[in-house]
Amino acid sequence: MSFGLRVAVLASDSYTKEARLLLLQSQPDVTVVYTSSSPADALVALGDYLVDVVLLDSKVPGFKLDSYVKLLGEALEEAGNPARILVTGNFLSARLVFECLANGAAEVIDGDAGAEKLLREVRFAAKGEIPVNRDRLAELLTTLGRMPAPKGVLAIALEKMDEKQKAVIEQLLSGKTDAQIAKDSGLAKYRVSKFLDTLVSSSGLRTRTQLAIELLLLGAL
Repeated sequence: MSFGLRVAVLASDSYTKEARLLLLQSQPDVTVVYTSSSPADALVALGDYLVDVVLLDSKVPGFKLDSYVKLLGEALEEAGNPARILVTGNFLSARLVFECLANGAAEVIDGDAGAEKLLREVRFAAKGEIPVNRDRLAELLTTLGRMPAPKGVLAIALEKMDEKQKAVIEQLLSGKTDAQIAKDSGLAKYRVSKFLDTLVSSSGLRTRTQLAIELLLLGAL
């Protein structure tokens, strides 16, 4: 039996949770494998489930949203689960959006985004290929009063890259998917995906958005 895309829905608001469930359960390629209204319970239980995407509502009672994203990512990491975290919410400040992305959210989506956009982001996230929005990240960075220190291990990795590898990084930052990068670079898609995924994990990161943030902070490309 194939479960298709496996999604967990975390929402303390019952209306929001039911709306997410109705949308996801209407898709033949999506299976909701876990739901919870309790952020604390989810930190303990979610690691026991095979999940591709965690859909997290921004209201997390008892926690700061950006801190919870980090805790959730750490819990998934400890369980050996590479699930991507998608945050949905309304009226989130630019700083909070940035902190969520920097702490491991694959994307932060406006709560009023249409069903089509939400489902598209879920499918991209399941493949680990949410396109990077370089301009948006650069704009978010300018809102910070301080710049977080980039990871030194990534700077070392960049120094060792050849021109073709650097070209892949540049195309990632331009918002291209793995398939588009592969086509433009004349490389096999699996080689592009493996290179980027290895770079993310070896840099101590969870998402390509985190990788893009680190690259922009380094000013390397």
